[in-house]
Amino acid sequence: MKLMKKGVIDNSMKTLDPGKVVCTLLGGTKEFYDFVDHNEDFFMRKCEYVLNPSIIAQQKNMVSINAAVQVDLYGQACSEMLNGKQISGIGGQNDFLRGAMLSEGGRSILCMPSTAAKGTKSRIVAGLEKGTVVSDTRYDTMFIVTEYG
Repeated sequence: MKLMKKGVIDNSMKTLDPGKVVCTLLGGTKEFYDFVDHNEDFFMRKCEYVLNPSIIAQQKNMVSINAAVQVDLYGQACSEMLNGKQISGIGGQNDFLRGAMLSEGGRSILCMPSTAAKGTKSRIVAGLEKGTVVSDTRYDTMFIVTEYG
């Protein structure tokens, strides 16, 4: 919202749904809801559209940015478990990751802090911890970014 108000984001470079923010779910403050209400720049669509990798891939230079909890040296990423316990779901992460990979010039980025437990435990490990599920396979991971790059 703030970037749109400043003109930083205008969605003019989009090849699919140009000029529109396409979403299936919104959440935020009253100020945000007031901004979105009757705003023709927002286009609400069903999950079948928003989370469809073949639709996402139609967006040239698509950049998918998602979070990960832990990544191993093979590039396998876990985005939903911590210490063997489910903490989240992945939502449309795999859909956007694969859609970006199929997009002309597209790329997928997983972002995460390099450490946990106040810097005492690395989130980049030789192998995912026992009992940890793989959210993103090594074949789907393109870029991993921490606070160090």
